[in-house]
Amino acid sequence: MYNPLNVRLRLNRLFIVFSILAIILITVSCDDRHQHADNISSADTIYLNGNILTMAIPETAEALAITDGRIIAVGNVETINFYRNANTTVIDLKGKTLLPGFIDAHSHFTTVLKINNWANISAPPVGIIENFIDLLAALLKHKEQHAIKKGEWIIAYGYDPTALEELYDITINELDPVFPDNPVMIMHVSNHGAVLNSLALEAFNINKQTPTPYGGIISRIKGTNEPSGLVMEAAFLPIYRMKSKLDEQALSSLFRAQMEYAKYGYTTIVDSSTLENEFELLQKAALNKQLFLDVISLPLFTDIKNILDKNSVEPAQYSDRLKLGGMKLIMDGSPQSKGAWFTQPYLTGNADPDNLDNTNSAWRSEPIMPYSKFKQYYQYSVEQGLPVYTSANGDAAIDTVIQVNYELKINHEQNHRHVVVNSQFMRSSHFDQFKKLGLIPSFFSNNAFFWGDAQVNNLGKERAFTSNPMQSALEQELRFTNHTNFSVTPLNPLFMVWTAVNRLSRGGTIIGTDERISPVQALKAITINAAYQFFEESEKGSLEAGKIADLVILDKNPLTVAAGEIDTIQVVETIKAGKTIYPETPVDQLAPEQSE
Repeated sequence: MYNPLNVRLRLNRLFIVFSILAIILITVSCDDRHQHADNISSADTIYLNGNILTMAIPETAEALAITDGRIIAVGNVETINFYRNANTTVIDLKGKTLLPGFIDAHSHFTTVLKINNWANISAPPVGIIENFIDLLAALLKHKEQHAIKKGEWIIAYGYDPTALEELYDITINELDPVFPDNPVMIMHVSNHGAVLNSLALEAFNINKQTPTPYGGIISRIKGTNEPSGLVMEAAFLPIYRMKSKLDEQALSSLFRAQMEYAKYGYTTIVDSSTLENEFELLQKAALNKQLFLDVISLPLFTDIKNILDKNSVEPAQYSDRLKLGGMKLIMDGSPQSKGAWFTQPYLTGNADPDNLDNTNSAWRSEPIMPYSKFKQYYQYSVEQGLPVYTSANGDAAIDTVIQVNYELKINHEQNHRHVVVNSQFMRSSHFDQFKKLGLIPSFFSNNAFFWGDAQVNNLGKERAFTSNPMQSALEQELRFTNHTNFSVTPLNPLFMVWTAVNRLSRGGTIIGTDERISPVQALKAITINAAYQFFEESEKGSLEAGKIADLVILDKNPLTVAAGEIDTIQVVETIKAGKTIYPETPVDQLAPEQSE
């Protein structure tokens, strides 16, 4: 029976219950806010008053806070100020630009340790060598400065015949009269070959009886089978492995070598084609706490098994800033030296027209090794759980990487993230296949500047202008990275951004207007995309809460300066895990009470 009094009593009881619940919720909420206040008042460092490019969404921010080497907040100044207390260091950027530390998608870190004792014979703008006379003079000067004695090796790097006045390769005819008592090795700028004088050829037992190996070039004196000096690709690989090894003394240059990267804003770097003894030295350096940058080693396919068998190493895991990140495999050579393997022939004939073994005028180049051996190396790396980094420039070489992935039944769902280094001459049909297989192209936009003119000559405009098809990759929603391939081209990442945005050759030609990309996309290729390539996107590559505070400060904003001036931007400061590593003294630090 309906009773108004009972209803009123029930309502009163419900009111009391709800009141108690509300008090509890308010108390918990206050406690949460109090705890949150404790957390947000603990920033070690705050950056503000500059252009903060996050490489995430939202793309920009007003301020950023870090603690214990990690980003704790990114947002507007009002929000970030909640993280500020009496002990917080506030950095006034004064209009400069802050963005994630650059990630090196592909280079040769240990080369920095080697070339300290080599002669630099690079052409402008990297060096000053314009002809054979300049080259020989530089070698003589190097011999004198380093007091190189009779019988000792003279080694040089940066040799680029496409940029010399003679436009053909120097030979023993020029080298032997000047250096009759020293073996000389002039490293090709591609790092895929060298020119040797007679004493050096003799040291490696290369003579007129030496057959040209599969996938290799031994240049011959015209009309004879006598070696003329140039040795490339598969013929050069044994020489590279013998003469490019590091010694213990090289570790003394480790700090300076890392600083070469740090001064350009890199916080994670790569040593591709690491040899066995080089990996052991890097391990020793890591154990001795000599690494202040994260170093990712990609051992050469010839050495990977010994490295895994002989060393206690957990692939894909950092140990004292060193990580074994994959295996480097080589499918073909560079397009400017006519070593890139194409489905269609070069317009200018053979890589070595005087080679009696290579007289086919319809020269397309050839792979470094037979397919069966290539597949064997690829499968071994996959079985070890290591991504494969295959250097493939020509479309035929890229076809082969695609083929081996299909045959090994690899697809994007497996998340292997195998990388096709260079990927310069992808065809339109390759994009969908890359997506299905989960392949990542690591493009090489600097090639357009240094060798775009040579590629137009060797391949014609139609093919040359489609090299490094970054814009097409974006339109096909294919994630890509970009790299310098140092020491093939300079380390400067802002120059690399400039080449991706402008695609201007050394001779002033735009190498494919349609494949130019925006500055922000060019920056993503060396930040968040590069982090993804190395399975590190949850830790690096963008300015987001929780990520490692790897940062770089630039003097200008790459998104607002004129496209033609991007390469003039300078790195002001590089920060690794919240600590300044370049320069040694942080810039523009203000005490908390001095900053607003």
